[in-house]
Amino acid sequence: PIANGASQGGVTVADDFDLVGRIRLDTTDIDNLGASVTGQFRGMAAAAAAAFAAVGVGDFIRDAVGAASDLGESTSKVGVVFGEAASTVEEFAKGASRAIGQSRNQALEATGTFGNLLRSIGLGAKPAADMSVSMVKLASDLASFNNVSPDEALQALRSGLVGETEPLKKFGVNLNEATLKAKALKMGLSDGKSVLDSNAKAQAAYALIMEQTSLAQGDFARTSSGLANQQRILSAQFDDSKAAIGDGLLPIATELVGVMSELLPKATDIAVAGIEHITDVIGQAREVFGRAADVIGPQMSDLWEGWRVGIAGVSLEPDASGLERFAEHVAEAVMDIR
Repeated sequence: PIANGASQGGVTVADDFDLVGRIRLDTTDIDNLGASVTGQFRGMAAAAAAAFAAVGVGDFIRDAVGAASDLGESTSKVGVVFGEAASTVEEFAKGASRAIGQSRNQALEATGTFGNLLRSIGLGAKPAADMSVSMVKLASDLASFNNVSPDEALQALRSGLVGETEPLKKFGVNLNEATLKAKALKMGLSDGKSVLDSNAKAQAAYALIMEQTSLAQGDFARTSSGLANQQRILSAQFDDSKAAIGDGLLPIATELVGVMSELLPKATDIAVAGIEHITDVIGQAREVFGRAADVIGPQMSDLWEGWRVGIAGVSLEPDASGLERFAEHVAEAVMDIR
């Protein structure tokens, strides 16, 4: 063994110990650096998570206020279309998420659209309300029974009420002119000879649709425990919750929009005035620089002449007289600009 302090190839054991100590210190520094970097990354990740959370909350608030606004519009439409019978539709819509897998707003919008169609062809408010509610319920049943979206079923039913027969064939409903006339005659809506008017055609079509979809009716309730309909129920309930939350925020959002609509013209005027001022400043600067160029530009020939004379005399130094004249002209130009 080599004694402490002994030399081995010019390096002492003490030197070795010092080296080991320095390596340990360096290792500690590296560990500290790693911990510091890890801490910084954790801080950055936390900040990023907070930012994303803030964006998510902002998006939810925006969606909630939008849902509340849409619900208000749909409710207003139902009130106008059905008048005193609107309460029947509104009561149905309140339980639509659980009963048919549609949000309150979806149910109101769909019944309002059906009602607007039926009222336009001469049906009274109460019959139109009852038929509209039945059609919206049937749309959910057809969607569940045939594994399609409720929107597709709603569109097909609306088409059938005005006599378009093709879209409903997919759902097992066969409407044609002969069956419509026969049903209208049986219901006392026609004499069997004249052309059916829109009112009689819609009522006959409604009766035939209800008769020919008996197998599908009630399918949503029968299969409501299945995954597809449970997802529809959950989605509808979530939309209802958003609308309820947004309803509380709607007055604030409405007031904020009003304030912004008042401030926006003023902000626009300020911005336009600022742009005009900047344009004026740029124009003045362009004028100043143009004058400077006009004064200084011609004097560049004096500088060039000084260099040329110096080079012609096989000298690396410029001609002093040319440089002096140039300096004098620059000073005069600056004074002229002032």
